[in-house]
Amino acid sequence: MTAREANLSATLRSTPFAVALALAGVAMIAWECGGTTVPDLTALRSFLLPSPNLWFAGSPATGCFVNLACLAAVAMLMVWINARFSVVRDYSATFIGFFLVMTAATPIAVAAFTGATMLALVVLAAVAMLMSVYSEPRLSRRIFLAFYVVAVASFTQYAFVAYAVIFVAGLIQLRAFTERSLTAALLGIAAAPLPAICLALWLGIGGLRRPEIVNIYQTWAGEDIVRLWVTVGFTIALGSALGIVNLLKIYSLNARSRALNGLLSTVSFITAAMAVIDFTNMPVYIVLLNALTAFQANYFMKLYERRRSYLLVLALPVVYVGFFAWMAAV
Repeated sequence: MTAREANLSATLRSTPFAVALALAGVAMIAWECGGTTVPDLTALRSFLLPSPNLWFAGSPATGCFVNLACLAAVAMLMVWINARFSVVRDYSATFIGFFLVMTAATPIAVAAFTGATMLALVVLAAVAMLMSVYSEPRLSRRIFLAFYVVAVASFTQYAFVAYAVIFVAGLIQLRAFTERSLTAALLGIAAAPLPAICLALWLGIGGLRRPEIVNIYQTWAGEDIVRLWVTVGFTIALGSALGIVNLLKIYSLNARSRALNGLLSTVSFITAAMAVIDFTNMPVYIVLLNALTAFQANYFMKLYERRRSYLLVLALPVVYVGFFAWMAAV
């Protein structure tokens, strides 16, 4: 890498560039609010409580504002995870700009408040709690809380159910799987129905029900479906490729780095698989998928810093702004 390329790489990984990229993503998301039809706002995708897409269905403006606030919370949580549990020592915030621009390219996930942002916020919070117990299974309260919040959320959106299973495997990866930690996890799941049932009774909901499986594509034009799947498909391919390439370097790092990356990679793989398998509910996985891909992009920038990884920083915003323009085209 030449001196000029090194300076360019440093600029692209700087805080001012990260802020500019993040502001561009926020502006794109704000522009989409109220201007994009979200087709699953009437679907009840839960076992008991109203699903998130119904919470602000009568007030789109409020829902959009809440969604923006939740996206900001997701971004801040990502910054904290990167600083506290980073696989590689890197404090660049450019990946937050990636996350916001990537999310703006899929307006179906951000034009109104749905389960997409809630899934990202809850799952990443639970992942952070699990990361904090690496090789420390005695920290059973954190394990209990991680499983508890995911289990409670599953009563509002069935997509959360898969992550309770993933996190059991995560305890093994994090060297925290013992009888005590497993008991804490099971107690967290067992305690979840109580607040859900109490809230359901307060809302006048009679009992459990089967989530509605609604074909969100039946009211879409064929071109809109193609746009969505091309964008999401590219994100899945990008995240998978970066994860594999990063693994080649991370494998030579210490056990802690391998374990933390292993948890993120497992969650990424399952999220991508669920987006395809549960295709009628695919939009709910988009924000989390974008966040996990942004983490891998951040690792790639650091691990391959001397091999022109700055090209990724240049290419990603261009590609996703292109997707944004394509999705916004009438």
